Amino acid sequence: MSAAWSRHRPPAGSTSSRRCRAVAAADGEGGDEPGGRGRLTVADRAVSRLVRAAVLTAPGVAPASRTSGVVSGSLGRDLPRVEVARAGTQVDVEVEVASVWPRAAADTADAVRSAVTAQLASMASLSTGAVSVAVVAVVRPRDDRGEHRRVS
Repeated sequence: MSAAWSRHRPPAGSTSSRRCRAVAAADGEGGDEPGGRGRLTVADRAVSRLVRAAVLTAPGVAPASRTSGVVSGSLGRDLPRVEVARAGTQVDVEVEVASVWPRAAADTADAVRSAVTAQLASMASLSTGAVSVAVVAVVRPRDDRGEHRRVS
């Protein structure tokens, strides 16, 4: 035990005492083996948000702000839409996206699959089973000012 630890030790039984023991254990000074200290539980809602964030980074996927008026009016929902089913550390994902013209729908779907698989593996240590991607709409690209170009 280091001198700094013993000088700043809080009273036994206090919340700070429990917190300090946890920090000491994390630093290798106390108790259990690393695998026995606890486990990380990732909520289903967090997994859905990770998937949605990954989808929006994939090349060719139209940002949510660009699809909210056009697509939701015709389809009745905003895109991208994500559904997640988990079994332990394996995740099956269904995604509906809008693609930006002129990118091919197959290329957009492949990019989404890759982004989702990488994001879940790196951020949550989860593996993907099936990643189903449906391109349900195609939107026009915007010009540099962020507006649609109008042809008269």
